[in-house]
Amino acid sequence: SIVITRRGVRQCIHNLIKQLKSDIHVYHKIQRKKKKQYKNQWKEECRLLVFILNKLEDDETNNHIYNQVLTHYQSRAGGSHRSWKRPQRPTSELRWKDVQILDDLIDIIAYLTENNKIDDNSKVVASQRVREVLFNLRENCRKEAKTMTSIEYSS
Repeated sequence: SIVITRRGVRQCIHNLIKQLKSDIHVYHKIQRKKKKQYKNQWKEECRLLVFILNKLEDDETNNHIYNQVLTHYQSRAGGSHRSWKRPQRPTSELRWKDVQILDDLIDIIAYLTENNKIDDNSKVVASQRVREVLFNLRENCRKEAKTMTSIEYSS
């Protein structure tokens, strides 16, 4: 038979409370680390997006891509001192050029990530996110270019 004493119950409750406090402390520490990690990832992603915007800023033939990247940047960063560029009337030729420019930008971001031997996980994650945004934009431009090409040739 098991004998339960007041002292034993108190000790058990004390141990449970002590473990719970320890678990709460560990949970908060993990949350702080995740928040800091996310902040670092966003800072790197923002840096790469600004790099791309700066690269596209002076060329008037890249307005569509510039506006798409700016939209993504603003959705994440809130306001921005940058303004929209007036897009050209879309043609298949312009969209195919956009696809090529996006391929080049994807390669540049990959090159920057790989050649800098980045060990910082935040920079790697940010680079992956930016490449994914660029790749999705590329696919949209490619689909639009194919549709426009078929319309232009059928007319």
